Formats: sequence, C-alpha cells, structure tokens
Amino acid sequence: MPALQFLSRRVITVVIAAVAVIAVSVALAFEPVTRDFVAQDGVCLYCHAPFDEDLLSDARHPGDTAQPAADCADCHVTPGFAGLIFTYGHLASFTDFYGGFRSAYAERAGDWVAPLARRSHRVRDGYRETDNASCRWCHDYADIKPKKKRGQRSHQEAIDEKLGCINCHYNLVHREIEPRKGFVK
Repeated sequence: MPALQFLSRRVITVVIAAVAVIAVSVALAFEPVTRDFVAQDGVCLYCHAPFDEDLLSDARHPGDTAQPAADCADCHVTPGFAGLIFTYGHLASFTDFYGGFRSAYAERAGDWVAPLARRSHRVRDGYRETDNASCRWCHDYADIKPKKKRGQRSHQEAIDEKLGCINCHYNLVHREIEPRKGFVK
C-alpha cells in the first residue's frame, strides 16, 4: 500500500506540473490575441464610456506622424502574463460594479470622495510607484523633445528633479479630475 501511495503522489505531482506548464504556455501564446483582438477600445468602451464621456471624444492620447494615437490596451494592459490575468480577470469579475458604492457615514462627515476621483488618485499613485511604466512602454524620456520653450524647460526640470510623466500629465486622456493636495510637485 505505501508504494501505491508514493506512486499516486508522483503521478499527481507530474500531472499538476504538466497542466501548469501547458496553462502558462497557452496563456503566453495567446498574449498577442488578447492585445490585438480582446482588449480593444470597443470592448472597453462598451462598459466604460457611459461613465466617462471624454473617452468618446477626440481628446484621446495624442499621436504624431511617427506613431498612431494610443488605445485603451496600450496603457491599461501590461505586456506578458500579468496583462492577460488582469484583462480576463477584469472582464470576468465585474470589478467596477462593486467599486461605486457610497459610504453614507463618510459622506455625512464630509470625507467622501467620488469613486471616479478615488480611482484616479489610486492610478496616479500607481504610476509613481512603477516609475511611469505604462508611459515608458512607448516613450523614451530622453527622446521627448517639446517644440515650445516652456515644454523644453519643464521637461529639463523634470529630468533634473527625477519627476515622472504623471506629475504634469495627470489629465491626459480621461475626464479631468483635480489631483489631491500635495500630488503635483
């Protein structure tokens, strides 16, 4: 009997390992499919546009002649396996349905922050924590050459003080939400 238990444990371990390897391989193989077909603006805007009218306007992340304007997935879906997990988890979990409940106690106390503003503050903090990784997928800080003197001066100041993109470009695409006090440096 002990030999049979050892054999069954070994078989179970091998099967679990094989399933894990296959699952990760399939997920990584489908990363281009996720980025190119699933995480498209039409899919995102089906749910998000009713809450943020600015997403439907032409005020999207600006493009230039060398590079087209960014779409939702360019900033919100990280490359690789983490982006896959986020995308399918977000689509399957209805996460935004649960984020909008009001806190009656906080609202009466005057401390209530609208869900959209709360989410904006959290995302901006995330940009700082990750050193503006979503921006740096497409942009190399050293290659950005503003045309106006003010922009050149501001970018040089940001480089000197080691400030990230989000310090100035906090209302680039979505509805304008004022940053909380002390955020802008």
